[in-house]
Amino acid sequence: MAQVDREPQKKRARVNSEPEAVKDEKYWFASGDVVLIASRHVAFRVHGDILGPKSKVLCDLLDRHRRSSRMQEKLDDCPVVHVSDDSEDFRIFLGLVYDSFNFSQGDKLPNWSVVRVMVVLGDKYDVPEFRAEGVRRLSLEISQDASKWNEAGGFTFKTSELMSIASVTRSLNLPDVHAGVLYMCSEWLETIVLQGASEVGVDAWHLEDLPRCIHGHESMTRTWFDLHKKLFDISSLNMRCSSARHCAEAVRVMQFLSTDHAIQFVHMAFSILGEAAWEDLWPKAKDNGMCLSCQRFYQARLARMKQEFRNTLVERFTLPVVEYSEGSQHGAGR
Repeated sequence: MAQVDREPQKKRARVNSEPEAVKDEKYWFASGDVVLIASRHVAFRVHGDILGPKSKVLCDLLDRHRRSSRMQEKLDDCPVVHVSDDSEDFRIFLGLVYDSFNFSQGDKLPNWSVVRVMVVLGDKYDVPEFRAEGVRRLSLEISQDASKWNEAGGFTFKTSELMSIASVTRSLNLPDVHAGVLYMCSEWLETIVLQGASEVGVDAWHLEDLPRCIHGHESMTRTWFDLHKKLFDISSLNMRCSSARHCAEAVRVMQFLSTDHAIQFVHMAFSILGEAAWEDLWPKAKDNGMCLSCQRFYQARLARMKQEFRNTLVERFTLPVVEYSEGSQHGAGR
């Protein structure tokens, strides 16, 4: 962690004819040699020799600014450079630079605001370690492994933020993660449209994503019934069954009960990858005489079906599969 002196008081100062700049309370260092001004005229006095080694983009920006300093803006005798970023985002970015922000934050997962800055500003300012950590956390939270779908392992987020997550994963060319987010958007479609639109604006959606989610919302119902139909299909049986006659009858009963379950719990059709959507089936299988070996056999079949479903999300949401190569999306989010 960089040890630097801070000047904590909040002051206002005028930069030439520009609107009044507001000195940031945390990232205004008395020993800083450059002032970066973000949105809302928030000014950060920082150290070029700390930012430069971390970000080649910022290093080049500061160098160009120093070389073209005939009528250079100054604040507290420091050259001023304007950046287009939101001041809250840039404050988080500086937290990652100066304080390492402890990516894990101990036992507490970072929220979406932090992860978004990792990937978007990490990409914009060419800080590979930030971008890689953000992508890692996205992949943990929106896992390719269906069995880990309900395990929160990357970051925390609100349902209303799913639109923002979809937009970022799309712009950074992460098709599998993006497809996972669209599945989640389909699951929470009504909440997102009603709550999310009011909080972040419907224009946060990419033009194609909202209709895809509506289509996905509708297709989940068909998939829900299809999986229930296939789950207790007798075309392949458990060869290790210890009570074939009793279990054959139990499977026939479960075929009927599975169809009934699909109808009764159709409101859970948008939670196919979750555990809660299916947990009611297994006590019924046991109550109808299915042996433990067969219960495990059909639970394993369901796990495979859910994984197959997860594997096809990109195709289900008709997203182009484009391999990401390091640097191919450099500059996204600028």
